[in-house]
Amino acid sequence: MLRVWDAYVDGREARIPVRIYYPVENRVRGIAVYYHGGGFVSGSIESADERCRYIAGNCGCTVVSVGYRLAPEHRFPAAVVDAFDALKWVYERAEELGGDKDSVCVVGVSAGGNLAAVASILARDSGIKLRCQVLAIPVIGLDLYSESVRMYSGKDSGLDPELLLNILLQYLGDLREALNPLFTPMLANLSNLPQTLIITAEKDVLRDQGETYAKRLMDSGVPVISIRINNAAHVMNDYHKKFMNMVIAAYLRSVFTNQI
Repeated sequence: MLRVWDAYVDGREARIPVRIYYPVENRVRGIAVYYHGGGFVSGSIESADERCRYIAGNCGCTVVSVGYRLAPEHRFPAAVVDAFDALKWVYERAEELGGDKDSVCVVGVSAGGNLAAVASILARDSGIKLRCQVLAIPVIGLDLYSESVRMYSGKDSGLDPELLLNILLQYLGDLREALNPLFTPMLANLSNLPQTLIITAEKDVLRDQGETYAKRLMDSGVPVISIRINNAAHVMNDYHKKFMNMVIAAYLRSVFTNQI
């Protein structure tokens, strides 16, 4: 990195920490707003540091990692508010951050994939046109009965329905919120969203909801690339993590250079 620095976004409800990665060679003048995973209850800017450095260096773009508020201290929709406020802050300062307003995208992993998907919808509704969205092994809603849940629960996937339900109870507080489009973007209007990359893992209980979301986006006229990583679980080994990072960086580089 040429420079890495920490800053704060003055959001509507909280001061939101962000970490900004500026690569030695900013080849594409793109900006990726990154939301870490951790089931809405854990994870941080620090835990996402290695991946953000990889994306910035190998894509040649600026990465802004967002430290959104976590449950159960801050329940839904606190993380959503922070995710969008940070995105809006980046959009308004795109030139200062090495890009422009036409070069901003969102990237999220697991719970961060949920926030990226919802932030994309809020951005569209606010007149912010994103370049793309990348949703990796994303949480798209509450799913306890799909084929991937039945096949891979309790088989070293790193996630099972009981754990998922417990996490979502901490985040949502009331499971009736699972029907809120700000948690389940599948229930929202999906037209006019940015081109999308969705990455799923074969042995992940979240696989089917991610792939269903890809189909819903395509049915709504959104250009989508959907990639399934074979033999990977939700909690990935180092090989699968590196492969996913490589795919994300390559996709962003292709989008920012108009190859996709």
